[in-house]
Amino acid sequence: MNIIRLLVLVCLSTLCLACSRRETVLLPSSYLSDGMVLQQNSQTRLWGKSTPGASVKVEVDWDCTFSSTTRNDSIWEVFIVTPQSDDKRHKIVLSTDEERVVISDVLIGEVWMASGESFMAFPIGGWPPDTIDGGLNSILNDEADPLLRFYKAEPQYSMRPLSDINGRWLYDSLDRKDVSAVAYYFARQLRDSLQVPVGVLISTLSESKAESWISVDKMPNYAVGSYSQNWKEIMDKATKEVDTYEGWLKSHKNKKLKYGPNGEDPFVSYKGNRMDYKDETILMSDYDYSSWSTMMLPSMWNKTPLNSLQGICWYIKSDTIPKSWIGKDLELHLGYIDDRDVTYFNGYEVGNHMAVNEYDLDRVYTIKGSSIKTHYFTIAVRVINTGGEGGFKGCPDGRMRIALAGREDVRPLFIDGLWAYRMTGIKQGNNLYMLDLNFDELQDAPMPERAYDEFMPTVAVNGMLAPFHHVALRGVLWYHGEHNESDEYGTYYDINDANIRTFKSYLGNDISFYQIQAIPSVAAYRDEPTSTSILGVRKAQYEVTKGKSKCGTVSTMDLGWKGFHTPYKRPVGERLARMALSRTYGYNMVNDAGPEPVSLSSSSSLLVVRFNNSDGMSVDTSKCQFEVAGEDGEYYIATSFIKDDEIAVFSHAVPNPRSVRYAYRNMAEGTLKNSDGLPCVSFEMSLDNK
Repeated sequence: MNIIRLLVLVCLSTLCLACSRRETVLLPSSYLSDGMVLQQNSQTRLWGKSTPGASVKVEVDWDCTFSSTTRNDSIWEVFIVTPQSDDKRHKIVLSTDEERVVISDVLIGEVWMASGESFMAFPIGGWPPDTIDGGLNSILNDEADPLLRFYKAEPQYSMRPLSDINGRWLYDSLDRKDVSAVAYYFARQLRDSLQVPVGVLISTLSESKAESWISVDKMPNYAVGSYSQNWKEIMDKATKEVDTYEGWLKSHKNKKLKYGPNGEDPFVSYKGNRMDYKDETILMSDYDYSSWSTMMLPSMWNKTPLNSLQGICWYIKSDTIPKSWIGKDLELHLGYIDDRDVTYFNGYEVGNHMAVNEYDLDRVYTIKGSSIKTHYFTIAVRVINTGGEGGFKGCPDGRMRIALAGREDVRPLFIDGLWAYRMTGIKQGNNLYMLDLNFDELQDAPMPERAYDEFMPTVAVNGMLAPFHHVALRGVLWYHGEHNESDEYGTYYDINDANIRTFKSYLGNDISFYQIQAIPSVAAYRDEPTSTSILGVRKAQYEVTKGKSKCGTVSTMDLGWKGFHTPYKRPVGERLARMALSRTYGYNMVNDAGPEPVSLSSSSSLLVVRFNNSDGMSVDTSKCQFEVAGEDGEYYIATSFIKDDEIAVFSHAVPNPRSVRYAYRNMAEGTLKNSDGLPCVSFEMSLDNK
């Protein structure tokens, strides 16, 4: 008996020793991975996760070694010094006493960040049905450049600063279609000019407001968007509510969302990543969903109890078709679904849209007659919302229907109205928390009183910028505007200035900051192309960067579009590159931007505007883009003529003009350009405050 007991103790001791040796884990951040680009001649931060208290050593192949002790929150970080750029593929080795991780194919060159909302995120491959002008040609025919890389960060937002982010490095030759179009054309221009490796960190959050990208200490001290002047108190209360809610979430089984080794989508099953969507249970013919909650469809989540949630929701509806339709092909019209769906008819999949950004595609699925054996049917739709509103937008006419294929003369069966639904997973950052299928957990969930979404102040900074704190890079490319459309000039000036100061506080005071003036768009401005609701924002964007070192605003007044996203992304990227080459890298250019108004004077009944960057200035006088106003402030269409670096404007209706404005409409088509084809910003000037 003593021998047996001794053997048991020896086995247990051995097992415990083995377990203790496996305790230390070493996980580099997704940013610190194969194919990364580091800023040359800099001190930059690298980070990852390990066991609290573990010592982590970082060795780089340019003969330097750095070390760190893992904090209690499991984060380790080091600051390494990088050499001058070269064409070598470098190696970084991470190690603890028990583990060793090798990061290969590391380049040293120039690094930028592309940030903001969906305009900056829009990829070369497009978001069908929206496409990029020349995008397919770039995907198929642009020569592959192995020294061009892009890190695409997964969208996340938070009430508190996050220490890590999920994403992956994209290679130009393999992943071009998924890269931000603006970032791609900017980076290619830089590569051609600088002849060094170029990396761009794409960190965007669609549907965010400009206030979302301001840190607490930089926030202007007045009303913030829909928040009152006591917004800090409101945010403190909301933070406590979110902490309680997130604590409830973390009590559930958690599925980490991560890309596969070959770029596989996190929501698709691949080797080592099995997604359990409860299909096998829900699609059983005798599955009882009578206890599920119900809602009216079509409807978006933000107008239902699902509110601002992201994640997985199942919808089910049962009914009968005319018996004469049995055995005949049918068409199922569900309309637009935000974002992804897989749809089943009587347990059989009839269609899906599981690719990224297919929320603008009308769901029309064919149901084969051979599968229709009875007039009873059940439709089940699994919807995944990864950002934005989520849910069913419906068909263009607002209805959902089943129709007899090819028979428009036969009245369809309308299926909008009451559907059963159940949320089975909630996405929070890179985590998918699985809910119990057997009862509605949302009924008792401690949901925050105020919608927790991308519009909240500071949440984009916390999610998309804080993880890159102290990462060395050369500058930031920025686009924002539409979601602050109604802001007045003074309000947005302070907000935009705070955006710039926030980025500098996280990434370094010496970084460059080049932004894009809000683009002319019909759809983006509530189909009010002749109104001036966005003009305060446009004016502020231009004025806030004027006079700031290594800052500037690129005009897009010639790139207007009837839809939401202009397809003309290439000129935007190349204009940003031109400005960066001039103002950051010191390239001598005649014009690095479009004509910029610098002064206003009067001569009799004329107003005279003088411009910088005016070489070869021209304007299409057939399109009345200048207006003048007298002391009453009422504007009238004006005639204009150019002489050297000046434009004189007048109107017979205004004998004593005091103010002038150019392209001052949401959807104005700007034709004032210089010899390099660069357009002028929209502007308003007055003799009273020149």
